[in-house]
Amino acid sequence: MDFVKIFFIFSYLCYTLTAGHNEVEKYTAGIENFPSQVIVEIDRKPVCGGAIIGDNWILTAKSCIQNVTDVSKVKIRAGTSELGIGGAFHYVSKVVVYNFTSSFFTKDDADIGLIKVKSPFLYSSGVQWSAPAVDYLEEGSNIVIAGWGIRKSSSQRFLQQAKVKVISRDECQEKFEDKLNITTIMSCLVPLTSDDNACIGDVGSPVSVSGLTSAIVSNNQYCWDNQYPLVVTNIGNIGFFIAINLSEPFLRNEFSNILN
Repeated sequence: MDFVKIFFIFSYLCYTLTAGHNEVEKYTAGIENFPSQVIVEIDRKPVCGGAIIGDNWILTAKSCIQNVTDVSKVKIRAGTSELGIGGAFHYVSKVVVYNFTSSFFTKDDADIGLIKVKSPFLYSSGVQWSAPAVDYLEEGSNIVIAGWGIRKSSSQRFLQQAKVKVISRDECQEKFEDKLNITTIMSCLVPLTSDDNACIGDVGSPVSVSGLTSAIVSNNQYCWDNQYPLVVTNIGNIGFFIAINLSEPFLRNEFSNILN
């Protein structure tokens, strides 16, 4: 192979690698911009996202933890933008899944769970808690979400961000047709521009508005498979579930006294 051919091949490879790197860089997010966001690992594998909502508490999706039988296999990685690397590990003492039915939605619709870690989080620029919001996501509003796009087949190495828009439940239901029932506790997110990828939102990851955790990603498989909207669970109507658990044992005892 002569020098000219080698030169062109080398130039092409450099261009390809640089272009790919720039494309990733364009959407890469620093954990300092999403400091409440954590990675839920089971058996040393990243499986879901989560949000720090208290010194020892993580809010995530019920579907991430409902089959956990041994909490020693669950760990939380906080304070890192890199999937599976860096940050601080936190061992888990318990998991709690939402298991109530209301007049507005069933327990299956509310894909919400809590994880309690043994040692409190050490707050820093990349580790912060985010209080749960009381309001639902507003239809038509624009939001920035983040995630690693955790999937069985592939994931992004670095935390990614995307601009998304909240669409109405009716519009979302039309897109899903009969594949998924969009209930009142759910909201749907679509890319704001053709360059944004709403599917990077990991199951269990937070959707934050004005510094408050408003919703949790509950279903992203349809999004990855067929580019359907990203489905999230609003937490506005389940604040009591969060409050009872975060305030244990005092508030739990108070509720018991009232009921008795």
